[in-house]
Amino acid sequence: MPKVIFLDTNVFLHYRDFDLIDWREVVQSDAVTIVIPPVTVRELNQQKDSSPRRRVKRRAANTIKKLYLFLESGSLGALPSGVRLCIEDRDPLPDHYTAHQLNWNVQDDQIIASIISYRLELTNSEIVLITSYMGLTLVAKAKRSNISTIKLP
Repeated sequence: MPKVIFLDTNVFLHYRDFDLIDWREVVQSDAVTIVIPPVTVRELNQQKDSSPRRRVKRRAANTIKKLYLFLESGSLGALPSGVRLCIEDRDPLPDHYTAHQLNWNVQDDQIIASIISYRLELTNSEIVLITSYMGLTLVAKAKRSNISTIKLP
């Protein structure tokens, strides 16, 4: 079954470059779509512009550049066969926050709402949230919304 993965922003900042990770192996699937929701782009831009840590600033800037090049060219040469990248430009509707008791002002809630919105459109794919940490609140909200989570080692 094809899998759709959403990457928590910290994955971009604290792991190998996202285009160098074998996502098919991580989620045990031959077909993977990486979805980048608007909240992730906003967080990367914020880190690029205002992180006090030079390394994080550089990683965020490099990631934004790679995503921009993908958007312009429609391809990302380093992604292996069977892996697609989708940059979602739509924020979740307010109803998705209300119906699932989420708060627009909480970034973790924004990614959960983005996953819920995406799931409503793609009902036949398994969606997985990939995170670099297992924050109790994020995991609890994901679990409550029937979203699988994987913590990268």
